[in-house]
Amino acid sequence: MTKVSLALLLAWGTAAQAEVAGRVLVSVGDNAALRAGKEIKLAAGSPIETGDTLRVGDASNLQVRFTDEAIMALRPNSTVRIDDYAFANKTESDKSIFSLLKGGLRTITGIIGRNSRNNYAVKAETATIGIRGTHFTLVHCNNDCRNPDGSTGQNGTFGGVTDGRISVSNDAGASEFGKNEFFFVAGKNFLPEGLISPPGFLRDRLAGQARNRGKDKAAAGPGSESGGTGGGTGTSTQPGVSGSSTVFTTNPTGTDFVPAEQQGVASSLTGGISFAFVGSYAGYWTNGAMTQDSAGTDGYQIVLNGSLSEFEPDGAMAAAAALGTSLKDLFLKPYTVSYTWNDSYYGTVNSTVTKGAAVEVGTDSAANLTWGRTLIEFSDVYSTWSETGKEWDHFVFGDAVTALPTSGNYLYNWVGGTSPTDQTLTVGTLTSGGSINVKFDAGHINMQTVTPIAWSMPNTGSAYLLTFSGSTTPSTSTYTSGTSSVTVTTYSELTPGATHTTCSNCEGSANSYVRPQFMGSNAQALGLGISTYASGMSSLSNQLMSSAQVYKR
Repeated sequence: MTKVSLALLLAWGTAAQAEVAGRVLVSVGDNAALRAGKEIKLAAGSPIETGDTLRVGDASNLQVRFTDEAIMALRPNSTVRIDDYAFANKTESDKSIFSLLKGGLRTITGIIGRNSRNNYAVKAETATIGIRGTHFTLVHCNNDCRNPDGSTGQNGTFGGVTDGRISVSNDAGASEFGKNEFFFVAGKNFLPEGLISPPGFLRDRLAGQARNRGKDKAAAGPGSESGGTGGGTGTSTQPGVSGSSTVFTTNPTGTDFVPAEQQGVASSLTGGISFAFVGSYAGYWTNGAMTQDSAGTDGYQIVLNGSLSEFEPDGAMAAAAALGTSLKDLFLKPYTVSYTWNDSYYGTVNSTVTKGAAVEVGTDSAANLTWGRTLIEFSDVYSTWSETGKEWDHFVFGDAVTALPTSGNYLYNWVGGTSPTDQTLTVGTLTSGGSINVKFDAGHINMQTVTPIAWSMPNTGSAYLLTFSGSTTPSTSTYTSGTSSVTVTTYSELTPGATHTTCSNCEGSANSYVRPQFMGSNAQALGLGISTYASGMSSLSNQLMSSAQVYKR
């Protein structure tokens, strides 16, 4: 299940000579950063610094999450420079300035885009893009854009807005564009022109690392593929950690939808749906000679008024809804859905997602908690190539929070959870769920392990110990379509800057990512999605793990 992670100020690395702006979520193919005159190859987890020029090669994809929780996905043959980036959660000094030098990008803005809009910009050759808090796509064509019929697209800058509003300005003037609107700028002395519909090349399903569909099909939520144009010709630089947020799937097509990171309710139920979810996943997918590993976390609380069908853009969701499956059954029961969708480059794609019955299912009366894990298998058949994969999805869901405590310290004790799994589908042993102290302070939430979370993996003989001390903040957004609305609340993820993982048999490092989700009328329960990336293992080049743990006070 894909996800959105919102604000968190964290320690992102130890380099003092440059501002660490974020980290790589996914790197497939030939990707690098030009830094201080040197080219540095990028892999999942690599830090991104202010001043870097990011280069994405042919049949390659790169996704970066910045420290303000903005997400940027770069399509093949693209170059983006991070001109000026600083984030301290201070409106007056935070800034996020990029230059699109070649190719295209898709981005969902983070805290800087919402709180420091005057300090955010994406510069292209023909215009500068300012934002009002949004999700948009931008492509600059220089004899390198191809329409679906094979013809060359007009040179200039094209863009489309998926959600929110953007301003497009240059020497000729400025224009604003909103949700499901598209534009073209021929040059810096030409006014931006509105388009009735987007050109075919603006829509990029990022099929080069197109595997994040499995994790959100456990709930068959809207849109979940990611990646680039690979076609199976690239090679993975390093197993990818998809991380929280979002791997993009939905694209500007002129229809209403909940953006890709706000996924998860998938059924024909209408009205009054309210629940909270947190999850994690670890698995692999194979595309020709390329095998890509992935692991990550996600979580949200969603309240639905009206019919969800107005929001769904994804074939798997529609297929699952047609089964008449209830929300709870989509987590717990097995099903198979098959559907087709159209890729702007490859044409019709036939996809199948098979979800097994949940195992290790547990319940607790507090907040109507339910947890477990389920095996997801997926297959995508393109015209000339195909991809398949498997992953374990771990989940916790329960009643939505109606009010968070405004003050006080609370001890959350472990009540259950799932055994950890890695990208080879190996199941480990949880030896301790630990306990967590949570301090509520007028919307600011500080979390600290009182006793650590511990587990072991049999295929490496490794034992892990996880502790963390950090803050998380809730953020709520509402999306409307017709008479329906969806309200989504997420909590920011605790990343390696706020967590510490020790490993008894790791030859390299071990980093953990923890996604919290509070549940119940007064936050009496807490679910954690845990994803761990350990490198330098004795029998695996890398080990990616995930689990879901449950606590109550």
